Amino acid sequence: MFRIVNLVCLVLGGLIFLSHQVSCVPDIGVMSSSISLGEVEPHICPFRGTPYLPGETIRIDECTLCICDLTVPHISCQVTTCQPVDCARPVKHPGECCHRCPHNVLVQKVSPLVVSQDHIEDLVQLRVPIEFQETPTVTKVEGESLWKLSGWVALHHANSSKGYDYQDQLLSVEDMSKTYETGKDFIFESVGFPLLHPTVVCHKRPFFICVRLEKQPTPQLKNGGDFDLSGFPDDASLTGCTATTLLKKWCTRALKSAKHDTRNESPRLDGRLALIMTVILRVLLSLY
Repeated sequence: MFRIVNLVCLVLGGLIFLSHQVSCVPDIGVMSSSISLGEVEPHICPFRGTPYLPGETIRIDECTLCICDLTVPHISCQVTTCQPVDCARPVKHPGECCHRCPHNVLVQKVSPLVVSQDHIEDLVQLRVPIEFQETPTVTKVEGESLWKLSGWVALHHANSSKGYDYQDQLLSVEDMSKTYETGKDFIFESVGFPLLHPTVVCHKRPFFICVRLEKQPTPQLKNGGDFDLSGFPDDASLTGCTATTLLKKWCTRALKSAKHDTRNESPRLDGRLALIMTVILRVLLSLY
């Protein structure tokens, strides 16, 4: 009897318990199975022909992330549910699951002000406050190479299109990366505008310096993505002009310089004309 009991215990002790579990991956219709072989093999999660160890993650797509469970060897998944977006042009960036509305930054007013004139360097210093129409969907725009501020001279405010001395970018590298945040002042404190042809506006009192705010072609937002920049109520709000007159000493110096250049050029032209006439005369005399 004792030998029979020992034999039964030996047989039972040598058995290997085999279990088979099956689970469904949510929303993608994929069946996965895992097998536990007691102490003979470690727990694994076979999935699409590849074994995964407990704790390993499996990215099914942008919206579905699965993991080989640590306690029981089966695949469990989390599926991201996207919320509806309320915008005309939603965007979806690589690696993201859901579409979302881009930052839509609305500019109400651009108000350049002349701070100083440097007639030696032919430079007008501007201070440019920007007023935004705040929206609940945009609280902050932060990154590098965000803004572009172009500038030009207009002889009449009504004609604020690009005129004399157009400059495509007036901002420094620091100002190009200035952070916009809801509720905080947004001002370009020191913007240098080079006045290349002061004689054009010396007789015009006043004239206008105009600037236009735009976004850079490839802004680099801190959290990725992109943003839209537009005027409110229309894109005319992106442009602002300020009336000014040149300092008297600036115009005096500019006009004197222009006259000096003209006087220096006149003898050169007269000499060239005399030389040409001499050559023509010699050619005519040789014909006779």
